Amino acid sequence: MPSPQRRSDPFGPIETAVSLLLSLFVLAMVAFGALGVIGYLHDGSTGVSVATIGDPEACALVSNESVPSATDVPQRGIRRGVGSVIAERVEICIAEPTAFQKAASALAPVGDMVLGVGALFLLRRAIRTGRRSGPFTMDFARRVRQLGWFLLVMAAVWPFVAAAGRGVVLEAVVPRRTWTYALWEPGISVTLIVVALGVLTTARLLQRAVALQQEADDTV
Repeated sequence: MPSPQRRSDPFGPIETAVSLLLSLFVLAMVAFGALGVIGYLHDGSTGVSVATIGDPEACALVSNESVPSATDVPQRGIRRGVGSVIAERVEICIAEPTAFQKAASALAPVGDMVLGVGALFLLRRAIRTGRRSGPFTMDFARRVRQLGWFLLVMAAVWPFVAAAGRGVVLEAVVPRRTWTYALWEPGISVTLIVVALGVLTTARLLQRAVALQQEADDTV
């Protein structure tokens, strides 16, 4: 009698890809951290930085309206009368920052790193829960909902935290600018908000599907 055909695992390829990406992230951070420690112990300083942590300066990327005089780009090397060069964003740096200013400037890059690693971690956890208990279970729906809320917070709330950090650098470098100026330009990603809402909607649909399945099982 021929052996029954094995069921394909829909979560398998996705979990492999997500686990690989997460492992690369972690290995890269560990490698850069080890190189930084070795450099510091050997030379007393390190040229390695992770999410700007380790850089001697405190820098922030701000809009051209924050520093109008610094965004005047010489119109050389282009076809005159055809196009023009405009600096939409400019990087400003504090040469000798305080610990607070350095921490504030690191909020934006650290947030980007947390978003990437956190999303991969929560996605892998949801996938493993789906493989273990099935896609139409409350455990899997709960994991998907956690991923959605994480993405929504990082998309709608964290940009204002990062903007406040950029504002600290802006206040120190540019006269007549306060840290609140950057809050008007948080740089919110509409795409990420839509994705987060889509994940939350999927979680609600999964919860509804589980409830309907339970009702069907109770009536049998």
